[in-house]
Amino acid sequence: VVKDYQIAMASGQVLSYLFVSNGWRAILDGLYALPPQAILSIGPKRIIVSDSAIQQAQLFEEGLTQKVTHAAAHFKDDYAKTRQGLTQELTSVVQDTQAIASNLQQTTQQAAQQATTQAKQKLSGLVGQLQSKTQQVTQQVSQQAQEKLSEVKTRWPGNPKADDRPPSAPDSPAPWDDDPLDDWE
Repeated sequence: VVKDYQIAMASGQVLSYLFVSNGWRAILDGLYALPPQAILSIGPKRIIVSDSAIQQAQLFEEGLTQKVTHAAAHFKDDYAKTRQGLTQELTSVVQDTQAIASNLQQTTQQAAQQATTQAKQKLSGLVGQLQSKTQQVTQQVSQQAQEKLSEVKTRWPGNPKADDRPPSAPDSPAPWDDDPLDDWE
């Protein structure tokens, strides 16, 4: 079906006849240009052209099929670019996360080593203090024992024996002599 013409404005000559297919195909296929040389015969209701001329006609304006094909190609290309961009971003995020994890691990190891070193230093200091305090206490106990021994030696001159009685008050009985049957004799 011829829908329009292309005319040279200067001469008024028809440059091409613009046609579409019949029915729904006209919407789907688009508008085609047919040169005047391809026309075999023109009647009041029909133009007769060869089948090969119809097959070789150039697309003048895209139809719905071509527009959908272009849109699909555009969406496919856009999807591929978006996917590639997301893949790159995801790879970057994974690498950044790995770097952060590695950094965190190194920082944790350094902190643990520092804490261990500080704990060893404090423990070494505490051990030193404990040894010093132990020596002081040992010296004090030794000195007090020497003083007590010296005091006992001054109370009992010579080598006191087990049966020697320590000095006691004259009115009080000896601490080991409290058996009342001994007095009965």
